[in-house]
Amino acid sequence: MKITFESSEMFLPISNALSVLTNGAEICVNDIQYDELNGIVKIPMKRREVVEQKRKGCLFGWLHSPYSLGHTWIDSLLIIRQVVTMKMDIDDILVAECNSRFTVMMGMKIDNNEIYIGSLEEASGKTLCNIFINVKGSDLELIDRM
Repeated sequence: MKITFESSEMFLPISNALSVLTNGAEICVNDIQYDELNGIVKIPMKRREVVEQKRKGCLFGWLHSPYSLGHTWIDSLLIIRQVVTMKMDIDDILVAECNSRFTVMMGMKIDNNEIYIGSLEEASGKTLCNIFINVKGSDLELIDRM
């Protein structure tokens, strides 16, 4: 699979799709490459296969998600272009106890010109890894490696 999206603004369906695809992905912060000169961030990840499930009834007024994470891991590469700045807030606990690896919580979030990736791993209520990427426009590519 290869998804490429380029626009001056982000569309909610694209943002939601990328969030679903990156939810539960595993990332090693040491593998993240930031080319500041060219404004490109490359994030290798292992993401789970997304499986469509049959719709179920409502539970307390909420519809179940039509997708679930499968058991198959897929090597993928997320490329983000038009990057203005990138800030990674990495706790020492993630480095020491998790070998600099984390699981993406709730998928990649895109809000206006900011992309956020946060870790599921936490200590005393503090998220162990937060990645903030500011961009000029939406130029994203998610590529599965075969």
